[in-house]
Amino acid sequence: MPLVNKKAVQMIEITPTVSNGVAYTANDAVGGKNTISNFFQYTGQYARLTNFVILDKDAQNVVYQIFLFNDDYTEPADNAAFSVSDADMLKMMGCVLTATGTNNISLSGNLIVASGQASLLPVLVKSATANLYVQLRTTGTPTYTSTSALTVRLFFEME
Repeated sequence: MPLVNKKAVQMIEITPTVSNGVAYTANDAVGGKNTISNFFQYTGQYARLTNFVILDKDAQNVVYQIFLFNDDYTEPADNAAFSVSDADMLKMMGCVLTATGTNNISLSGNLIVASGQASLLPVLVKSATANLYVQLRTTGTPTYTSTSALTVRLFFEME
């Protein structure tokens, strides 16, 4: 029987607080900074993002970008342009994006955006601190009807 290398899988769930009833502009931050405290067990540990799911209760059907940082970065305001400074860019470990259309599955009026661009996964993140930082951005112009309209699930293999 072959030996199988088993890795621990960790799922994190984020519900960014979004603006209610106000339209976003392309490249706006969706919610503020998401800090996942004590995600890493030690400095220098690797985690591999292997899959993600975005549940959109308002079925906005827009493209989202998920930025992963290994250290604290300058927090953007929700529903404001999100750009990364030169200093913060050094902390960014990767970005994945969703795609509209065939990757989206509509269920009872809710939109589930499944694994985005397969060519962009997996994304390898090396810890600089115990925390993982996640920022969501949209390239579309969604308008949400609830401050908790989005849920993001990220699946990691821990090294």
